[in-house]
Amino acid sequence: MAALYVVLAGALLTACGDQQASRDDPDASASSAPTTSGDPTTMPSQEPTEDLTVVPSGKPGRRLQLTGTVSPGVESGCHLLTAGGTTYLLMWNGKLVDGQRVEVVGAVRPDAMGTCQQGVPFQVERLTVRDTP
Repeated sequence: MAALYVVLAGALLTACGDQQASRDDPDASASSAPTTSGDPTTMPSQEPTEDLTVVPSGKPGRRLQLTGTVSPGVESGCHLLTAGGTTYLLMWNGKLVDGQRVEVVGAVRPDAMGTCQQGVPFQVERLTVRDTP
């Protein structure tokens, strides 16, 4: 295994040296090392991203009253509401209309399972329409 690391390190150093040489001599012919177009620092990372969803303070299940405008999620049938800088996934068996201003009472349910991949799950117990689009 150690030999594999030595070979990989040597290949990387060789590639870096070829790129530096071509930068130092603009008239040098194209390097045999493979290159990528554009700035390599702008290439997307292939590392997994960390979920940085902010869960509101307080214990899960604590009842909250939120007011905001219903917006569509990226998945079909998913509805969101942003209040106090947090985006909530509205879990409600009734009809929700995107663009509708509502007041909801319910509880945060971070352990809820579903197909919607956005927002903090919020189980709506009561919904009051404040304004229709």
